[in-house]
Amino acid sequence: MLARVLLFLCVVIWGSTFVATKILLDFVNPAELLGLRMLIGLPILGLVVLVKRIKLQFEPREQMNLLAGSAVITAHFLIQITGLKYTTATNTGWLIAVTPLALAVLSFLFLKERISRNVVIGIIVATGGVMFLVSRGRFAQI
Repeated sequence: MLARVLLFLCVVIWGSTFVATKILLDFVNPAELLGLRMLIGLPILGLVVLVKRIKLQFEPREQMNLLAGSAVITAHFLIQITGLKYTTATNTGWLIAVTPLALAVLSFLFLKERISRNVVIGIIVATGGVMFLVSRGRFAQI
């Protein structure tokens, strides 16, 4: 039960970041906001590493992968925050919610990955939920 409550809390926090980001963009630019986000997140991750006594030792190749992954995540957040400056939090949430559908289709087309029945059901339920939220229950207006 605790795991479900924590998962729900995680989703609520993640979902609210779009609205919070949109509000904060009235006061700071996207790069500053990204810096603030990282300043909040990194100490929390550091605390988890310390409490769980996780050893951070990376081989040279892993260090390059870590650096590349960090650059991609940073670019993703910067593009997302900049996009929020020019559109609504709802539109941004919609675009983020469509990402799993797009990835599943692209993986099927280019990587020949099989799409399982559970993935299809998950995509339909998630897309339907987002459509319901965005349209406020009036699907004809989409």
